[in-house]
Amino acid sequence: FCGECTSTPDEVCDGKDNDCDGKTDESPDIGQGEPCENQKGVCQGSRKRCKAGKWVCNAATLEDWKWQYETTETACDDLDNDCDGLTDEPAECCEPQCAGKDCGPDGCGGQCGSCGDGFCMASDCVDKGYEAWSFLVEGYTITSTPAVAADGTVFVTTDFPFQLVAIKPDGSKKWSVTAPQNESFGHHVAGPNGVVVVRTTNGVAGYGTASGDLRWVSGYALDDFVLWSDGGIVGTMKGGADEYKLVALDGNGPERWTVQLGSAADMWFWSHPVIGSDGTVYVGAPDNRLHAVTAKGKEKWTSKELGALDDGAAAIAADGTIYVGTGDIMDEGGGPLYALAPANGSVKWTYDTGEGVAAWPVVGPDGTIVVAVPGGVQAVTPAGKKKWACDVGDNVYEAPAVTRHGIVLVGAYGKVVAVDPDGKVMWEFQTGVDSPLVLDSDGYLYVNYSTGSGSHLRVLDVSSGAGSPWPMWAHDARLAGHFTGADGAAPW
Repeated sequence: FCGECTSTPDEVCDGKDNDCDGKTDESPDIGQGEPCENQKGVCQGSRKRCKAGKWVCNAATLEDWKWQYETTETACDDLDNDCDGLTDEPAECCEPQCAGKDCGPDGCGGQCGSCGDGFCMASDCVDKGYEAWSFLVEGYTITSTPAVAADGTVFVTTDFPFQLVAIKPDGSKKWSVTAPQNESFGHHVAGPNGVVVVRTTNGVAGYGTASGDLRWVSGYALDDFVLWSDGGIVGTMKGGADEYKLVALDGNGPERWTVQLGSAADMWFWSHPVIGSDGTVYVGAPDNRLHAVTAKGKEKWTSKELGALDDGAAAIAADGTIYVGTGDIMDEGGGPLYALAPANGSVKWTYDTGEGVAAWPVVGPDGTIVVAVPGGVQAVTPAGKKKWACDVGDNVYEAPAVTRHGIVLVGAYGKVVAVDPDGKVMWEFQTGVDSPLVLDSDGYLYVNYSTGSGSHLRVLDVSSGAGSPWPMWAHDARLAGHFTGADGAAPW
């Protein structure tokens, strides 16, 4: 109390007139309180006020601190008025964010659009697959995987008669040429410089894509082959009962180099070579090993014995890792998936599907590896762990493809099945499938199948195109087999 001491006491927040001036808890004599507990939004910097002899921080003191403070936010002023860490919470304040989006959340509790009976994936509407057009080859059979040139022209080969057929992007015939006498056509690549390169019985030949004019002929009877970006050709070749070779040719047929890949070749052995970003060629051989050969024809390394590499092709990831499946899916012979280091071919990891076969690996946009197994497909993480398995209810005898949205397209017996990135079936389209699935960047899927009256080339619009490191067998719709980067673009 006043007068108890010889000196005047300081004023403090206690509800008393400590300094005997007739006032209680007056400011600024009592100083500032501690910072309020909540320092979010407009409450940032606020301090407690002395009320009824106690330091408090309540709505009244916060309103004194900032006039914009609201116990329940109602203002649309770009401020966190109620200090809860959120700005402009009332629904009327929210501006939907739908620019460049077909579908998906708008950021305000609503949606940016409807995909009807389609699917919303990464803000894009993806439709169920439907037939865009088909081309009937009457009376005879398509014998090759379709190859699609940059202008959309599709090339297939047939038997009886043996022809190379060019089909326009609208499904009408562009031209056809008949194979030379006593020869047949087979595997082909839609190459650069307006040339489609075709395997014949006795060699390889180049035809102009515009009119089918013969440009050149080479006597090297390659089995499967791919192209470098300069048009050069590299493929496997059987040189007799005891030889299996990798042969490189110039773009018009002359030899560049030859590398022996082993002896005692099985005359029925086929392995499709692929090319890495540095020009290294990776190819399986009858010795059950993957061989790496430089662009100049020098053997770089040979892997350990892996297992059956027949009728398969490796896939290459964005970091250069090589994935190769083993086993024969036609007779369900066993074999795991291997991940090999590009520097020396050492095994980084091995994945066992549990179903005996890991065939035709492809790589999705997030690095997920998908392999065919006898009854469906399995997805594997880049670390070699199982991600999911999908049984499509039928036998799978051809290589799958994967879209830029991570949708896996599977060619099963009598249908194409679309599987979402979580391993769930999205839709099915009834059709025969007689070759690896080919997917272009515009979202058209090319499928050929034989019927009793000939063969159909069927083109499905799946509305999600290729766009991953290795989206399909032979890498791209040109069938170039040449790694070009993380988006799976064709090399020309």
